[in-house]
Amino acid sequence: MNPSRTRIGDLQRIFKAGSSPLLNRIARLSILFEDLRIEIAGMLAPARSVPGIDTLGEEHRRLYFLRRSLISLWEMRKCLAAITGTEDFKNRKPLLPEKHQLAISDAHSFLSRNEQLIQRLRKEFGGHLDENVEDDVLRTLQSGSAGKIS
Repeated sequence: MNPSRTRIGDLQRIFKAGSSPLLNRIARLSILFEDLRIEIAGMLAPARSVPGIDTLGEEHRRLYFLRRSLISLWEMRKCLAAITGTEDFKNRKPLLPEKHQLAISDAHSFLSRNEQLIQRLRKEFGGHLDENVEDDVLRTLQSGSAGKIS
């Protein structure tokens, strides 16, 4: 794996003060990538290593970060589609090193190919709640169901 590089610069200049749809989407993808990195770290953190978050238990923390990571993946799929759909990207893609072209294509292809799975998992794990879903859930609760609020 190649080590990452950290670069520091004037974001207004780098992202052309929001005037480029391509750069705007790249900024969004950067934020989503960092969100996903944090979410994966939160899922994989050892028990009691994040005491302020584990008030309801390690399982709840892991499930929370799983839900959030599915949302991030969903948003990354939409963002990559937006990036690859811009004329600016289409014009610049041939100028990128081949390995970068391939990485972008692979990521876009993977997320697009798994769109339905990601959406199904989001719904299954409660990645988002449709309006009034709590009505159905509360009506179907088994007798003796317990919960905890801290």
